[in-house]
Amino acid sequence: DVGGRNAYDNFLLLGLDAALAGDEAALDEAIRINRTVAVAGFSNFAVMLRPVLLWAQGRWDDPRLLHPPEEAALPVLKVVEPWARLEQGADPAGIVAGIRPLEELSDVSVQARLLHAAAALRMGKAPTAQGLAEGALEIIERDGARDFEIHCWRPVACCLAAEAALAGPGSPHVRRWLETAAEAGPGTWYGRRAAGLLATLDRD
Repeated sequence: DVGGRNAYDNFLLLGLDAALAGDEAALDEAIRINRTVAVAGFSNFAVMLRPVLLWAQGRWDDPRLLHPPEEAALPVLKVVEPWARLEQGADPAGIVAGIRPLEELSDVSVQARLLHAAAALRMGKAPTAQGLAEGALEIIERDGARDFEIHCWRPVACCLAAEAALAGPGSPHVRRWLETAAEAGPGTWYGRRAAGLLATLDRD
């Protein structure tokens, strides 16, 4: 079950998995597979997924991330672009105001809440950030088994929840969250950030 998508969309989810893992070689292979299947294939498969890969890798200043295509088949593109602007120094309050409509009743409500959490951290609102990230994690745990597009965001949510907890209220789950996020590996900004925070914990 792929969360209501049709069977062909499994190819898109294969590419999305590679992109969110920051794995350029795997994404290139998914693009190649997409080109070999039926005429119904996504003609702009590579253009759709490249911004997600750049986002996962933390390549915030790449113009392909800052100007992604509008693509109904991959609504997460509505989130990765403002996230890149946040990382480049855009006003966090402005980012939050812009993504608020996406936080409720949208295909990317989980991802929008995580972006809100990241912006809240920038504003020094660690308790708010932790609440948003933990709320996103609850949805991921509840729905991720049947919705792969939500499941893919678990390490991001874990990284943000742990970062917020370390900056504010604290949590007994910090190490577990960081270990989960670090498993995403050095190909992703959240894997790198979690590994760095784990190393800090181990030194203390």
